[in-house]
Amino acid sequence: MNNRQVSDNDLKFKYIQNQGGVTSRVLLKLDTIFNVNRIVYFIDMRILVPSAILSLLTGWIYSQLTPWGYFKHGWLIFKWVITVLIIVLGTIFSEPCIAKTVEISGQLGLDSVKNSDYRWYMNSHLTMGVCMTGTLIIAVFISILKPKKIVKKNA
Repeated sequence: MNNRQVSDNDLKFKYIQNQGGVTSRVLLKLDTIFNVNRIVYFIDMRILVPSAILSLLTGWIYSQLTPWGYFKHGWLIFKWVITVLIIVLGTIFSEPCIAKTVEISGQLGLDSVKNSDYRWYMNSHLTMGVCMTGTLIIAVFISILKPKKIVKKNA
């Protein structure tokens, strides 16, 4: 079964079943691990991905429907490069890290926080998330401010 299709309650049940029982204190800690993974997933898939796609779409609209063009202004080139880079890196590196943290926490439960692989995937994803969020904020401000430097063509 694919862990992306398994609900949090299924993973909790699997952990409790493997442990033979659970106290309310352990269940609260277990909920915390799943909630952290859920929040990270939410931020990535519901905020960063739509923001990157919206940024790419507005860049296309600026380029296609205005006299600014695709490569006439440096800020548009910057926005294109940054947005495509964020989408590609997020797809290649960030999403698999989230999937692995959910998979490891589903298998190990509370012990996942002691697992070096879990910590590495979580730290990698959080680092990528902070970098991508900061870069998206810069891209938004560049879009709003629209610096006036025009790229000169060689004739």
